Amino acid sequence: MKTCLLLIFTALTLSACSLNVTSEAFAAKARAKKEVKLVEQGLTHIQNHYLLAPSTNLFFLTTAKQVPEQASEKITAQLKNGLQSTQLFKQFFGPENAEQKLLEDRALKIQAEIYFDSLGAVAVSDRDIANPLGNYLQVGSFLVGQVSLWPCASCDNQSMLRLKLRLIDIESGDILWTCSVERELFGFEMAQIEPIALEMADQLVILFDNRFRTKWHRSRYENLKG
Repeated sequence: MKTCLLLIFTALTLSACSLNVTSEAFAAKARAKKEVKLVEQGLTHIQNHYLLAPSTNLFFLTTAKQVPEQASEKITAQLKNGLQSTQLFKQFFGPENAEQKLLEDRALKIQAEIYFDSLGAVAVSDRDIANPLGNYLQVGSFLVGQVSLWPCASCDNQSMLRLKLRLIDIESGDILWTCSVERELFGFEMAQIEPIALEMADQLVILFDNRFRTKWHRSRYENLKG
């Protein structure tokens, strides 16, 4: 019985790793496609921040029943405040913006629920939903945070808390960037998921900022060249 359980945990872990590798491969292709389009528009020396649309709407998915609703709300607020403080977007909207607007379009609200269920479960972004949803919300991208708890065969407690952030381009529906931070949870830490996840949310914001903020020496070079 123990052998069977170990095989199941191992299979789940390998599947999760394979999914991460596949997701990054797709994201790399999506970024390359986006960069080609930017070059066609006359931009040269493509930098990471060029991949950001002027506007974005943040969403947050909770795929772990062990995370209380109140904790999920605090994690969402932490991500929202942190990402907004980077000032990398001219317009930044929190989840409440979409929630309020989708009350006026029930059909699109149902489509949005299907879209985010698929995104959270198998990392698939459906352009046929992302595009009209983004246009309805009047944003050029989505930032989608997600918290999950999954089995880990190599962990002492066999539980791993994962916080993930995805950047999705509205026009193409492509996932341009995915980043996650993970932490093994010991038994006594299961009751401390909230403060641990809040710390991880701060780490995600730092990773996002480091990825897309123009480095000062690069900016100086571009200004001198111009």
